[in-house]
Amino acid sequence: SEKRIAKLERDREDLVKLANTRLAKLKELTKDRDRLKQRAQACTCISGDSQ
Repeated sequence: SEKRIAKLERDREDLVKLANTRLAKLKELTKDRDRLKQRAQACTCISGDSQ
């Protein structure tokens, strides 16, 4: 069962790596979304002023 424990440890490490990668991607997407929101607000302000 030593081998099995070693395999479980490796699997767990892989899952942790995968989770960290997903988290990093999610943070990037959130940043992009916030940037787009700010840009959209800026656009509505400009179009509102022109009327």
